[in-house]
Amino acid sequence: MIVFDLMLTVCLASDASHCRTEHIYFENDGTEMQCMVRAQPHIARWMDSHPGFRVKRWECVNPDVVRKI
Repeated sequence: MIVFDLMLTVCLASDASHCRTEHIYFENDGTEMQCMVRAQPHIARWMDSHPGFRVKRWECVNPDVVRKI
């Protein structure tokens, strides 16, 4: 199993200019593209527990791979 970092960009529902990044880690036995599809229930649970925010975008990242910024 590979652990993926699901990076969410979330914004306040009342002020879309106030955004931040949230991280959800979960196991996925597939590719990053499969992670994007399998991430949807995790995103829905996060949204249910954070009603004042809206998810603007998300991406799956393998936390073991160093990324250039």
